[in-house]
Amino acid sequence: MILQKGPLEVRFYGPGAKLPDADKVAVLETIDNLQKTNPVPEAKVNIGSTSSTKNGWAVLGGGEMWVTPQVARDSKVIPQRDNFKMPTLKTHPQRDYTLAHEWGHLRDFTDKPGYQSRATNDIIIRLQNQFKDVPMSDY
Repeated sequence: MILQKGPLEVRFYGPGAKLPDADKVAVLETIDNLQKTNPVPEAKVNIGSTSSTKNGWAVLGGGEMWVTPQVARDSKVIPQRDNFKMPTLKTHPQRDYTLAHEWGHLRDFTDKPGYQSRATNDIIIRLQNQFKDVPMSDY
């Protein structure tokens, strides 16, 4: 199943095609909100591949991101974990974190895939100063 909305394409295939409709709708609503608040010129969001080491991944500035069907389905609130690269709060589902995090990679248009732009580094520093009591990593 492929859904197109302006410059966004969301694909549910393989295991992702078997997600309940409510989970598909939740993913689409989150993507729609991310595009409203942090627009990208184009994006292909893939919900289908699985990974034993990643919840999601994106090609920096390449317009393609993947989120595993397990995370797309998992709307459970996750506890804060000190050893997890992505900061987490007890009030937010894993799906929200993963979608927003990978979306951030799509927004980081840089000439060197795999490296953060200066603008992104400046944002990280600003957020670390603004939220001193919240665990945050460069990742």
